[in-house]
Amino acid sequence: MILFLRKATTFILLLTLILGAGISALLKLYPEVFLSSRVEYLMWNKQVERIKNTKNQHINAILGDSRAMAAINPLELSKNYANFSLGGSSFFEGYVTLKTLLKTNRIDTLILCYSPVHYEQTSGNLLNRTVVFNLLERTDIQELNANEALFNASIEHKKLSNEGTFSRAERYLRWMHFPFAYRSTMLSNYQLNAKVSKFEKEVKKELDQYRGHVFFGRGIWAFGAAEEAREDSFVASPVINHYFNEMAKLINNNQITCYLVSPPMSETTYKYSKPHYISAYKNHIKSIKSRYPQLHVDTSMLVLSQTHFGDVSHVNLLGSKRFRKVLP
Repeated sequence: MILFLRKATTFILLLTLILGAGISALLKLYPEVFLSSRVEYLMWNKQVERIKNTKNQHINAILGDSRAMAAINPLELSKNYANFSLGGSSFFEGYVTLKTLLKTNRIDTLILCYSPVHYEQTSGNLLNRTVVFNLLERTDIQELNANEALFNASIEHKKLSNEGTFSRAERYLRWMHFPFAYRSTMLSNYQLNAKVSKFEKEVKKELDQYRGHVFFGRGIWAFGAAEEAREDSFVASPVINHYFNEMAKLINNNQITCYLVSPPMSETTYKYSKPHYISAYKNHIKSIKSRYPQLHVDTSMLVLSQTHFGDVSHVNLLGSKRFRKVLP
């Protein structure tokens, strides 16, 4: 009986090691297939490489989420601008990006452009993108976990209690690409990502040609409403607000001229968003303006027709050209 148990245990251990080694190999060889969404990996990988490889330069920078990536073409601002925005990101990723850039670069002018919902939460993007796409250092995760505990709040969801020990540990495991942290998603990710997207070449070309600017929706108009229209109330995350405050310190200490702007919103999204949601968001922006008089805070919100959007959230070329008129 003892011999049988030893053999069974040995077999299980060997099987686990082989399975783990196989998953690790797939994650390393085909990250675009097995880590997350294929096109998201492509865009994040390009942007993270741009962030980490920009060194010893005198630059102007754009930080924001995917709406900023679509709305702001740095080539239309000046030759020294680059768009370092990351899809689905908040001021947490913005802080890490700014901190990384300032290690070796000098930044004169900074444009910050984040969607209203990303003042509130990351909606799972932290776990599925930020911690798996090589932006963070271990200390960034440690500090984030500590800040969530301090504020008794989650950066990922709008709720009062934090995510708990297991969720925090999972961030480390996914950051290290620990194979069994991905075991439940391997098959579904393969089914979603095995086929090369028809947009991949176009996305790669745009990101390189326009220094971090890329269009998402490709339509000449878009009906439907973005996620703000589904929100019951605007509640700024204390964790995200903390990282905005940390960014403001870096901006002040490095004497950076900074502009905070809201990305364009479609008429349909604005119409179907609850009035108290819009007013609470605008009041939050006004409070930032009053707290940080050294920042150039635009408290207006540009609302454009559906012909300015390529999908419900992101402007198309027409929308980008129109938004350029309100930028510095």
